Amino acid sequence: MSTSTAPTTAPATRATIAVPGGRAVLLAEHVLVGDDELGEIVVQSLERSDGRRYVRLGYRRSGRMIRGPVSMREEQWASLPKRPPRPPR
Repeated sequence: MSTSTAPTTAPATRATIAVPGGRAVLLAEHVLVGDDELGEIVVQSLERSDGRRYVRLGYRRSGRMIRGPVSMREEQWASLPKRPPRPPR
């Protein structure tokens, strides 16, 4: 199961998140519900005040990021293959 949300507050009043080169606000978030051991898998869309956008990946348990997060610029995300390679057999 997964859910997608967008913040309900205006960008100027949102909490900021640390990213390479500064801080960013949350634009949207997609959560894949995990189990008790792993927690939630989170994908966030972020934007710095200069307009640069980031994609942030991580695990969250009890409301806290516990593994990662990994932040990358939007153009880096776009350069990833659309489908991951097949695992070795």
